[in-house]
Amino acid sequence: MSHFVLPPFPPGFVVDATGSGDVFRAGMLFGLNSGWSISRCLEFAAAAGSLTCRSLGATTQVPSPAEIEELIAANPEVACAYRLS
Repeated sequence: MSHFVLPPFPPGFVVDATGSGDVFRAGMLFGLNSGWSISRCLEFAAAAGSLTCRSLGATTQVPSPAEIEELIAANPEVACAYRLS
């Protein structure tokens, strides 16, 4: 079985990673529900999970879809890796 590693989106200053996996899964489900490709879902989910690390705890600051899209747009080199997967 082959596997590959995708780069993370930089969240800025990391405070706490609690909840980032949950927000990653929520981002995947959001994308799947929107009819996106798997690579687009992974890109969105990774950015969402990354942004969750900016605040303390699991629910103090869940990123909005607009914030997630801004992080993706601000990091085209990272986003490109997801599109090639």
